[in-house]
Amino acid sequence: MSIPPKEWTIMVYMAGDNNLSEDMITALKAMRIAAAAAPKGKIDVFACFDSVYPGVDTSYYDFTVRPTVQPQLIRSYIAGKDKDDESQLEINRGNSILNFVEWAIDRSGDTASENYMLVLSGHGDAFRGKTLLYDENPPGGLSLESLGAVLRSARRCLPDEKRFAILGFDNCAMNLAEIGYEFRHIADLLIASEGFIPQSGWEYGEPIRSMAMAKPALTPAQLAREFVCSFINYQQEYSTAGRSVDLSVCDLSSLRIGYPPQRPVVDAKCEWELIKEQLDPSKVDAKPGNLIAAIDQLGYYLSWPYSKKNLECEVTKAIAFYFQKIVIYAHWSSQTYFYEQTVDIFDFCDVLAEQCDDYIHYFSTFLSETAENTENIDRSIILDHPFFLFLKCVKKACCAVLDARAIYVLGMGVSGPQFQFSMGTSVFFPWTRLSFMTSEETYLNTAMYKEGYENWFMFIDRFSKYSARKQKVRTACKPVELSVASLREESVTLSDGHKTGGPFRTGGPFRTGGPFRGELDVLRQYFSMYKNYKHDFHDTVFWPADLCGLSKEKLEEPEV
Repeated sequence: MSIPPKEWTIMVYMAGDNNLSEDMITALKAMRIAAAAAPKGKIDVFACFDSVYPGVDTSYYDFTVRPTVQPQLIRSYIAGKDKDDESQLEINRGNSILNFVEWAIDRSGDTASENYMLVLSGHGDAFRGKTLLYDENPPGGLSLESLGAVLRSARRCLPDEKRFAILGFDNCAMNLAEIGYEFRHIADLLIASEGFIPQSGWEYGEPIRSMAMAKPALTPAQLAREFVCSFINYQQEYSTAGRSVDLSVCDLSSLRIGYPPQRPVVDAKCEWELIKEQLDPSKVDAKPGNLIAAIDQLGYYLSWPYSKKNLECEVTKAIAFYFQKIVIYAHWSSQTYFYEQTVDIFDFCDVLAEQCDDYIHYFSTFLSETAENTENIDRSIILDHPFFLFLKCVKKACCAVLDARAIYVLGMGVSGPQFQFSMGTSVFFPWTRLSFMTSEETYLNTAMYKEGYENWFMFIDRFSKYSARKQKVRTACKPVELSVASLREESVTLSDGHKTGGPFRTGGPFRTGGPFRGELDVLRQYFSMYKNYKHDFHDTVFWPADLCGLSKEKLEEPEV
């Protein structure tokens, strides 16, 4: 008689060699208690914990109910380290993730699972790879490219090299379209946040308990939504203290269907009719295939006026000048994350499309009123101006991105005021040229760029350069006589008695972990971190509205 497959195998890797270490113990206890409710043979729950305390080895945990193994203690199994430093360096490079997955698959025995879920818990930094799964001893993290290689190897450990049903990032700012595309062949679904995750991390107990009690077994989409609902509902009570969180479920399988990248931006010949031909709204693909193709198409039109040749033509130069103001307003109004380095692509498109529509409507109304009082005016000539055609193209490209949301985002939730306009996933869109340049090399190594979807990168490259404020010679007012040298020489005494060498000084008390950090955190929280949103917002919002409507009648108590 063949043994039926287990329903789920959950693997949680905790990179806790940092300030998150103590909170991860709380999560491990919740996993142990919840897994104990599962009938034997129904699920496997494994965890790996790398502690910040130097006297504790990296620990493997088996919380599965087995005839011979009872999870009485949190530490069920210890993975010893080599005595030399090389083993810890391998942890920094990601080998510990692979070793853990290999151990978990071997530990589960000969009975395979129908679904596998891998959660990576620790620090995150979007695609930058500076502090991703960061360890303090010795200091170091993983690049996105290295993590991708590790996860591809981990996938080969699964039976028949099947994909993970769910890949979860219990980290800050890991829900980017660029990251989703990076791992589209690793997993079917992605659970991640666009914004920050509190140190306490996800709520693991309730989803594992629901998984253990569910009859029939939860599908991957249902389990992913359980993680979203339990996390958001748990965090809601903290919103009155200023905490804001978001979490989304994204369909990575929708990104596997190959769609050709948008053609590179073609410089317009500075002729009216030829420019209009390039800006034909009927050529904008309303359904470009998937989210990445839609973002690439949007990047094409957004970057079009800012090519070097187009900025030499008076017509396209005027489009670039006036459209810059529209983009800046849309960017400022949109939901941003990670110190203003990323933006929710759907919210940005929603605001930008509305702005384009407002401009078109305003000038159309203005021309209609003018035509009533003016003879011999041909409205069609003005409405066919390249600027209006360009706005129509951008609006249609934005709508294509918004339509892709229904395919890519299977569910999301937010709690608190800071992330209240989140819509599911974000993209890299920094405010300054310096921010772009510090991330440029890393972005060029993303799969999205290397596989030809480069128009979004071209847009933020050109726009960050063009929109930088230009130097001016002030003649209307008396110029302020203040030189860089005088700023450097000016001394400022801080609250801790430290004297700086002026605002251009680096290092000193402004370094991470320095004595001024607490005051800077307060300033950042109240004067820069919060945008001009409604801050008495303390509700939870889910999309779709019935996201957490999993019928409790289907959840039965396990047999004793």
